[in-house]
Amino acid sequence: MDELIVKLAFFAVIAFILGLGLLAVSAAWRRALHEGGRLRLAEMMHRHGLDLAGAMMHAPSYDLAQATRRCVGCARKVECDRWLASGKRGGYEAFCPNAALIERLKPAGELAA
Repeated sequence: MDELIVKLAFFAVIAFILGLGLLAVSAAWRRALHEGGRLRLAEMMHRHGLDLAGAMMHAPSYDLAQATRRCVGCARKVECDRWLASGKRGGYEAFCPNAALIERLKPAGELAA
C-alpha cells in the first residue's frame, strides 16, 4: 500500500509539472493570437531588405529561433509599432533586442548607410 501511495504521489507531481508547462505554452499562444500572430521581426527585416527565408541561408537556425523568441516576448512592442509606422530605417537599434542580428544580416554595402 505504501508503494502505491509513493507512485501516486510521484505521478501527481509529474502531472503538476506538465500542467504548468502546458499553462505556459497556452499563455504564450494566447498572447501571439491576441496580437494577430504578427511577427514584428519579419516587418523589421523587410524594412531593411531582408526576409526570414533568405536569412535562413546566412544565419544559423538557432539564431533565428532566438530572435523570434525575443520578438514575441519583447516588452517594447509599442515602441516598435511606432517605429514601424514611421517608415524610418534607422533608430531601431535603441530598442530592438534583435538589432545586432539584423545588422549582421544586412548586405555589406548597406551597413554604413
